[in-house]
Amino acid sequence: LQEHFSICQYEDVTCGDCEEEMQRRFLYEHTTSECPQRIVQCVHCSDQFAFSFTKVRLLYNLSCESRIRFRPRNE
Repeated sequence: LQEHFSICQYEDVTCGDCEEEMQRRFLYEHTTSECPQRIVQCVHCSDQFAFSFTKVRLLYNLSCESRIRFRPRNE
């Protein structure tokens, strides 16, 4: 019985990043596309940061997008 609970898809588990509780069958989807603490990569500079930090980067102009926009062109 204990072995079943360790693999049961309906057992409640906790996300290791955001501490949200959900059934094991939802954990993969949560950690790859829903978790606010999942690590994402900037498409411009490849910096990695928590998804929840995305708005802060944009709000306080911490994104590399502004640095790229004004970077002198190599001609």
